[in-house]
Amino acid sequence: MIIINKKENVLITGSSRGIGKAIAKKFLENKKYNVIINSNKNTIDLIQTFKELKKINKNIIAVKSDVSKYHECEILFKKIYNAFGNVDILINNAGISYFGLFQDMSIIKIKKIIDTNLFSVINCSRLAVKNMIKKKKGKILNISSVFGLNGASCESIYSCAKGAVNIFTKSLAKELAPCNIQVNAIACGMIKTKMNCNITKEEKDNLRKEIPSGDFGLPNDIAELVFFLSNNKLKYLNGEIIRFDGCWDGF
Repeated sequence: MIIINKKENVLITGSSRGIGKAIAKKFLENKKYNVIINSNKNTIDLIQTFKELKKINKNIIAVKSDVSKYHECEILFKKIYNAFGNVDILINNAGISYFGLFQDMSIIKIKKIIDTNLFSVINCSRLAVKNMIKKKKGKILNISSVFGLNGASCESIYSCAKGAVNIFTKSLAKELAPCNIQVNAIACGMIKTKMNCNITKEEKDNLRKEIPSGDFGLPNDIAELVFFLSNNKLKYLNGEIIRFDGCWDGF
């Protein structure tokens, strides 16, 4: 049974921790949104995050699903519809990385990185836009990477996937702009998340020296930017790849 209300429904993929969790928290603090958090493999993290965020605002549901698979996305969107209605704001945040030489990567690993970082965006966007077009209103924000702009040594497939996300963002924005739908991406630099936990202290110190702003970014900072982009009424802010990297050019 659908809950009838005037709140906007926000889906944040890959939101059991890190950037996605910070974004979910920001929307829930505002009180005028229903929030859907999602994760694939981190069931314990997802449950813990759900319990934590529900204390802030009860208008939240958590759905475990692999958004790199279209049929699981269909189930996810059906659950969202049954709980709140259609998705009004889509934050495509789900992603995985791999640091290593291209020739050492298995085909299975290559496919997994592309599916998770690119096809999750395509799958969820496809299911969200039909209602957005009908309402002539909606926002899609893709969490990308500066590696998708410049490329990165030992991150070739991740860079490839994020580069595709950036071009998809620009192309879809052109397609949906006549329907008053904004599609933008945030190209993140080095952010303090578990995804970067495999970097040694020495490597982190060296990276900080390369970043003109002097340090890694914070998930909460990205959440602030996502919230602004989701609430602004600037129709001309569309199809943009917004760098969030402290003036860093990447590896």
